[in-house]
Amino acid sequence: FPGEECCLRFNPDVVAGENAKVQTGGEKTKFGIALTDIDKVLEIVTKHRIKVVGVHEHTGSGISDPAKMVQSARNLLGVATRRNFKHLKFVDLGGGFKIPYRPEEKRAPVNDLGREILALLSEHERRESFEHAPLSLCLEPGKWLVGEAGVLLVTVNTVKHNRKRVIVGVNSGFNHLIRPAMYHAYHHIRNLSAMDRKSK
Repeated sequence: FPGEECCLRFNPDVVAGENAKVQTGGEKTKFGIALTDIDKVLEIVTKHRIKVVGVHEHTGSGISDPAKMVQSARNLLGVATRRNFKHLKFVDLGGGFKIPYRPEEKRAPVNDLGREILALLSEHERRESFEHAPLSLCLEPGKWLVGEAGVLLVTVNTVKHNRKRVIVGVNSGFNHLIRPAMYHAYHHIRNLSAMDRKSK
C-alpha cells in the first residue's frame, strides 16, 4: 500500500549452517531479495512511496563460525544506507547461533561476535550519519536461549535384533522430534535407567 512502512529481507549471500536444509543464505536458497537487486527494490519502493524502516537477513541455523555472521552483517549494511532508505530505523541480523548437541561441542562465541557486530554497526552509523537517530539492532537468538532448556523423556518399548543392527523402539516419534530424520541432527541419548553402566 502506498505510503506504508515495511521491512525488507535480503539474502546476505553467505552460506552457513549445520546442515544444507537450514542454510538460508546464498544463491541456492529461496529466502530474501538478492543484494544485487537493490536497484529494482529502490525503483519499486520509490514508485509506491513505501517507507522501508527495516532491513533483515538470516544466514542459517547452527552457525559456529562468527566470521560468517559478521560477513552477512557487513553485506546487509552495504545496502542499508541513507541514500537507499532514508526512513531506516532498524537492522535485523537474524539468529542461528550454534548450541552444543554433542558433549564435546561448544556454544557459538556470542560475546566475541557481539563486539564485532557492534563495532561494525557503530562505524556504519557514523559513515551514514545515522548517529543522530541511531539504528536499532535486532537479533533472533531463540534456540541459543532455550534450546538446551528441555529434554525429551521416552521409554523403550521394543528391542529388535535385526541381523547386524539393533533397533530400539520408544514411545515417541517424528511428531515429537523430527530433527534427526529431517536434518540428520544429533541429539545426545542417555539411558536414565542405567546411568552407572556404559551404554551400548
